[in-house]
Amino acid sequence: MKMVKKILLGLVTGALVLGFVGCKPPEGGDSDAITENSMFSSKAEINETNESADDIKRGFTMLNTKHLDAMLHITNTVNKIENPANTLDKKTNGVMGYIFNYTTNDETQKSSFTVAGVRYNQYNGNVEAYVDTFTDIDNSKLSTADFGDGIKADGLTYSNGFFTLVEKKTVDAQLAANGNKLDLWIDVVANDGKSEGRTGDAGSYTVRFFANDPQRDKKTGNGLVYKNADRILLKEATVKAANVNNPFVKAGEEEGKLTNMQSYIGRYYNVARKNTLTGSWEFSAIKMEAEEIE
Repeated sequence: MKMVKKILLGLVTGALVLGFVGCKPPEGGDSDAITENSMFSSKAEINETNESADDIKRGFTMLNTKHLDAMLHITNTVNKIENPANTLDKKTNGVMGYIFNYTTNDETQKSSFTVAGVRYNQYNGNVEAYVDTFTDIDNSKLSTADFGDGIKADGLTYSNGFFTLVEKKTVDAQLAANGNKLDLWIDVVANDGKSEGRTGDAGSYTVRFFANDPQRDKKTGNGLVYKNADRILLKEATVKAANVNNPFVKAGEEEGKLTNMQSYIGRYYNVARKNTLTGSWEFSAIKMEAEEIE
């Protein structure tokens, strides 16, 4: 039996410890928010309560080494909010997400990364999401809960920082019941402009949100295919590669070489004030993994 390892996390405003090192994934913090079998595991869970009435609790963990991209299945268990209202702590338990496109520059001590996050809004009944890229963030500021305003992904229409992923009229009415589960799949694809499934602009990422499992499959070489002919695509967006120390085109190397786009990928969460966030993450079809993934 494998020993379950708790990865210490938790980004609470004004009370965070994070280690961003060029040769290591981000890690550290002050809570056991994300539970993983190991740093090499594709699966993780969260059941975290934010007792604060003032601050959001947020954090993330990364897989142990760099990868190209992957599919992420998110399951969010609804913790019913009594008398929902149009305030952050009265309309959602929080956000679960996928963090990718992470680079850091040891000389400037700045980092860049993208977060694709989803939440269930119990006030308006919609499933909402965002895809934001944070660039040139001083590593010293990563010890605070707010990274500032992110760059919105192309191809999406935002309102108050989020876009509607699934409208209330198409959401199962039972979703709002306590203990019911929202399942979503986030697919991140690094593009080289030529390989099957990677025909976006070289150096960009395509981010897709699915309502069911598209059954992404790794082919020999760089190609990707999706085996589920009945897959339901909800939204699609384009993200530019992070601009800090990103070696997508290195001098003397082949332009569009996908190994140059390998970066840390991982799981992101935030918990609204006086709420509990419950759910799980599971990566699959991880491309160019540098270690065995369980």
